[in-house]
Amino acid sequence: MNGPRNRVKGLTFEKTVEWACRRQSIKFIRMPMGARPVRGRGGRPQLIAIKTFLDYILIKDGKSIFLDCKSFEGDSLSYSMLTLHQIHELKDIQNYGAKAGYLVHHRKSDQVCFYLADKLCDLGPRESISPAAAAFILGSGELFDLSVLFS
Repeated sequence: MNGPRNRVKGLTFEKTVEWACRRQSIKFIRMPMGARPVRGRGGRPQLIAIKTFLDYILIKDGKSIFLDCKSFEGDSLSYSMLTLHQIHELKDIQNYGAKAGYLVHHRKSDQVCFYLADKLCDLGPRESISPAAAAFILGSGELFDLSVLFS
């Protein structure tokens, strides 16, 4: 039951990110879902949707930010909430000098935080990270400032 509700909250947060980008003159590129061929009924080929490792590339003043959006009820981000292939791909981008990570809306405290991928990769099982350890605290879920990511 919580799965569909959380998906709706996540999609709402993504739309809020797009609105914030427009308001703050930040170009955003929404990454489309990918597809993978599989054998369907009767051996016929068909495509199934697969999630890409990031949601957005943000661009402003010649700088780029690569991020995946998450919306969680709690006030911390635990290892079990991470999608490991995502954070490893984002860390690889970060290793090339760009900022990359998770943009998280903590719904309980209504804070939007940006966590760098390398810090997320350092988490182990049964560990979590709080907003105080985020690279940036951007504001509330309705009014957050993405432009600070480009400083």
